Amino acid sequence: MIYELNNLSYQISSNRILKNLNCKIKKGFLTVLIGPNGAGKSTLIKILSGEVSNYTGDINFYGRSLKNFSCTELASVRAVLTQNQNNALPFKSYEIVNIGKIKNKSSDELSSAISYMNHTESSHLALRNYNTLSGGEVKRVDLAKMLAQDCKICLLDEPTNHLDPYFQRAILVKCKELTAKGFSVVAALHDLNLASIFADEIIAIKDGVIISQGHPNEIINKTLIKEIFHIDSEIILHPSGRPNILML
Repeated sequence: MIYELNNLSYQISSNRILKNLNCKIKKGFLTVLIGPNGAGKSTLIKILSGEVSNYTGDINFYGRSLKNFSCTELASVRAVLTQNQNNALPFKSYEIVNIGKIKNKSSDELSSAISYMNHTESSHLALRNYNTLSGGEVKRVDLAKMLAQDCKICLLDEPTNHLDPYFQRAILVKCKELTAKGFSVVAALHDLNLASIFADEIIAIKDGVIISQGHPNEIINKTLIKEIFHIDSEIILHPSGRPNILML
């Protein structure tokens, strides 16, 4: 296990966002968080990353409480892809990618950045002003920056946002390639069929509570979809053998 959550709760003022979460996140898995808007997925990603620490309960991370890790220690073991990036300075895209490169610094920054951008099909954007990119282009550059950090744990908050179907699939294929190499990936996704096809394990969250956790074949069904999203559905078999969800 890379993370073990014990009675994890988080609230802002009187609003309880996460409520007594108990679960384990496995090493070498692509673990996908699903749930409606406001379920607590992004908050959980922030907590797992160490960005938010004023929670109650405990998170065991590499055999220690997550709260006992310094920012420097966390930066060496986990990388984060957030939903939105705010950058007011006119950096070129390759410079953004190199921000993530905290190990194995190179004297040739452009070539070094491009080696990571090739993995996200964004190398042609290397000399573009980051602030002029489309939402999808930004996402691919940001993913290259995350890869440049070279951490064994990757936390992604809605990584397929703003992407067309080709790049949605490409990013999740890259995630699966990482897990095949021993990396661990945790991603929050809204597309249930992408989650079903690519996830090794799904954690379904509603109103800050874990409703179900397991392999897609074990937990994806009409009852779960109705309970979490309040919609009717039919489940058919995808060619991969995974559940494919048809919204009614």
